[in-house]
Amino acid sequence: MQQKYLEFRFQKLYFTRKYELIFWEKPEEGWVKLNTDGASRGNSSVAGVSGIIRNHFGEVLLAFQELLRIASNIQAELSALHRGLLICKERGFIRVWIELDALSVLQLLKKPLSGAWQYQLILQQIKE
Repeated sequence: MQQKYLEFRFQKLYFTRKYELIFWEKPEEGWVKLNTDGASRGNSSVAGVSGIIRNHFGEVLLAFQELLRIASNIQAELSALHRGLLICKERGFIRVWIELDALSVLQLLKKPLSGAWQYQLILQQIKE
């Protein structure tokens, strides 16, 4: 009985999903914007990361991409953010507006010591 309820709820959520158009916004003057993304071919498979840094005019200052060995989707998203922040630090960008599409990463960053043990090191590095 419970299984039918879950199936019904899933279908209801699927058909009532709303979509909205989202636009990229320029950062404020004196800031750069870091957009990152990470993806895995499957959960714990070959993965890659990429990112782009733009100034307040929207001009591309730097773009990067990197192949990871084996990673989950969350590990790839975290690695993309970490790599982007390292590049910002190396380039002397202090005021960085971060934008990414992984809600799970944002939730992990908000809570101390959250997430699986394999994410703890990179979460700590990102927060530093």
